[in-house]
Amino acid sequence: MATGMKGPAKLEAPRKTVILFNAQRPGILVRARFFQLWGMMILCLVCGAAAAGTWSITPRLGGSEILTDNINLSHENKKKEYISRLVPGLAIKGGGNRINMDIDYALEHLVYEKDSSRDSSYSQLRANVSADLVKNSLSFNVDSTIRQQIIDPQNRIVLDNLNAANRSNVFTYNMGPTLKNHFGAYATSELDFRFG
Repeated sequence: MATGMKGPAKLEAPRKTVILFNAQRPGILVRARFFQLWGMMILCLVCGAAAAGTWSITPRLGGSEILTDNINLSHENKKKEYISRLVPGLAIKGGGNRINMDIDYALEHLVYEKDSSRDSSYSQLRANVSADLVKNSLSFNVDSTIRQQIIDPQNRIVLDNLNAANRSNVFTYNMGPTLKNHFGAYATSELDFRFG
């Protein structure tokens, strides 16, 4: 390291990289991939039942141009900024004899005209998958979300990602089996175990 520098030198990449998921804790990506593998294995087990169902796949594309006179949300340091917002998304909804799925994903990409260091991408996901492993007896359910939320409620509060200084990505999931027991036509019991 050369003298007079404060920290390691940063190399600039020749092109921009879109980050689909940015976790605050380093181990969360490993756990997320582990559970994604389990989810994919379960889907593969029931893919024959899924193929016989009705499915709807809806791609979408949204966008907007935003002009703000105070991007920093500050009384002292007001700066004008022009922002291009592009939001592609995909919704998958459907079900077959033994699987039901409702997934909605969007990637919000923000490009700032004056301050390109603010350029960023944010994932939003809502997913719910339920698979019957043993018909009317054992099913496996997976729910997952990716969203942004406020870090410190005492700091500036914004409801969108345009000034994301006080916002962080949040990844949630829960999954587990549901065991059903039928007592003839009189009663049904359900034992639901969830972890996540």
